[in-house]
Amino acid sequence: SDGGEQDLVSVAFDASGDELRARIEYEIALVDLDGEGRTRAAIPGIAPDHYLARRYAAYVALSKTAYDDAIAASEAAVAAARDMEEKIDAMLDLIYANFLAGRWTEARHHGLAALALVEETQGDRAAGSVLFTLGYLAADSGHWARANDVIARLRRFYQHAGDARRGREVDLIAAHVALG
Repeated sequence: SDGGEQDLVSVAFDASGDELRARIEYEIALVDLDGEGRTRAAIPGIAPDHYLARRYAAYVALSKTAYDDAIAASEAAVAAARDMEEKIDAMLDLIYANFLAGRWTEARHHGLAALALVEETQGDRAAGSVLFTLGYLAADSGHWARANDVIARLRRFYQHAGDARRGREVDLIAAHVALG
């Protein structure tokens, strides 16, 4: 980030608390992360064991295809989460890191745990995303009955939500089942 951008951030910091400062620094670090080595070793003003620092470490590891490190950082972020929203976000990172690493069983396990948390908080949109991932994983591993159950649940959910675009995306899982 350049000096002008940093001045804007400083003004925002003066009007905010430490948590907003940490969030802004985290967002700037994510924008700077481009997968070509332009990463920060640490985020200024955020302790290395802070939830946001651990999530950032997961994204840095993913950008370098260091999946074991990404999974470890995501697990640490889940443990460091201070509320349900943070825990769900970190669990989505954990699912994604396992998915990219080709660890379908682990991704499915974490997906089911995340789905339970999301449903507990009435997070319908997030639940739909997690359920979609679980449906894909079920189809990919040949669990046809489970995949068909997820397809039916997703179709009902997206029809009820009036989200035709996402409803059409369910056809991707259905095609995977049909071709399986």
